[in-house]
Amino acid sequence: MKKFLDIGIDTETIPTQDECKIEQIKTIAEAHKPSAPSMTKDEFGKLFELEEKVVKAMTLDGLKQMWIDKNLASVVAEKFDEIHRKTSFSAGEGGEVISFSAKTFFKSEDGTPLMVDPVTVYRYRGQEDMTEVNLLTRIVNWLGAIDDYAASNGLTTRFVGANVMGFDMRFIAQRCAINGVPMPKSGMTWLASSYDRSKYFDVLDVWSFGDKTQRPSLDRLCRYLDVDTSKFDEEGKIDGSMVWPIWRDEGQTGAERIARYNARDVMVLEPIFEKIKFFIGE
Repeated sequence: MKKFLDIGIDTETIPTQDECKIEQIKTIAEAHKPSAPSMTKDEFGKLFELEEKVVKAMTLDGLKQMWIDKNLASVVAEKFDEIHRKTSFSAGEGGEVISFSAKTFFKSEDGTPLMVDPVTVYRYRGQEDMTEVNLLTRIVNWLGAIDDYAASNGLTTRFVGANVMGFDMRFIAQRCAINGVPMPKSGMTWLASSYDRSKYFDVLDVWSFGDKTQRPSLDRLCRYLDVDTSKFDEEGKIDGSMVWPIWRDEGQTGAERIARYNARDVMVLEPIFEKIKFFIGE
């Protein structure tokens, strides 16, 4: 039976920062034509606070166009934001890695953990000495070093996470390929079958027995298993939907908050892993 060096990992990403891709998204958003709501002339008149004689003098189509003209800018802005945000889930569309956290779950024979706290690397907006390429290089170098350590101790590296192969490792590998970041020389394999638990242990997949329709969120799984949620800090709630605006608007302080959230997501993986690994006979 294989002996594993289990590593909990989590990644935080943001939408594309590539100006060419952003311009393309703007063009798509500007081509989006909003439709006026189905309202009567009187209802449009009340909405625009028009005098009765003005409403009578206008056609329904004219009032609808008035609504479109009034709301076009906000509709286009909303469409841009919708499309732009989705790129944070796609390495190919220019989404970028801004934080990575990892922790080994391995303990020596005397019970001493190899790591007590996660290692976290991150970058903030405008940071000149930490580009995405710099960050990716640090990530793959650390992964390569830990894989070397595992091999030298007769262990097999296994990554633990929530959608760990389908998002975290996929996104990192794809961004490395796009940016020309060299892979570690350890020969570490990144791609594996979703049914192979010897390379990846996805806590959401294991919990749901592979049924994609029954996969909970990580936060919900924490509640199921009485594990403290990672979604709150001293400033209140924080989740994945808040990462981009925090990183965009709050500089180094915001990036540090995201990094702490990233690390907490890794910390909750270990107790979840320990509670459900018997599902696969461990």
